[in-house]
Amino acid sequence: MAKSTYAGLKVLVVEDDDESFKSLRVTLKSITGVDPIRTRGIVDTLAVLEKFKEVVKGPIATPDLCLALAIIDQDLSLARAQNDPHYPEVPVGEEGVFLVDHVLDRSPITQAGILTANSEVNNKGFEIGKRGCHFYLNKGSSSTDLEKRIREILDGFLDAYEEHHRRP
Repeated sequence: MAKSTYAGLKVLVVEDDDESFKSLRVTLKSITGVDPIRTRGIVDTLAVLEKFKEVVKGPIATPDLCLALAIIDQDLSLARAQNDPHYPEVPVGEEGVFLVDHVLDRSPITQAGILTANSEVNNKGFEIGKRGCHFYLNKGSSSTDLEKRIREILDGFLDAYEEHHRRP
């Protein structure tokens, strides 16, 4: 069996709901062959991002050494209840939007986007987040649609990686 183009790519999922994470995990693992890294809130996500920050400063030998994809739930209200010190500065329901900026600051080639249960693409989180988001995913998407969309997003990462790798 041929190795997948996406084999071994690192994926971060910021999701405070266990059931939502489980279903997304199955799709991501089938595409990359690797369990996604899971965080549930702002503090643990920022800690994971710091690990990848140094990787993108210099030449990256292979794309599996950096964070390829960050799928971030727009509303981390379950995590908010744990009294994370960052939450007072972040509007309720926009925790994911807050984290997209942090992902891109630390790893500009990572494809970062919002995951939401809101079926309206023009909701407030999307309007705010689309300034820096590479994508917007709906939790209600079929697994086939979700897999197709994630493959497209990972192709975007591989293109960004190639461009970054060519820079002097």
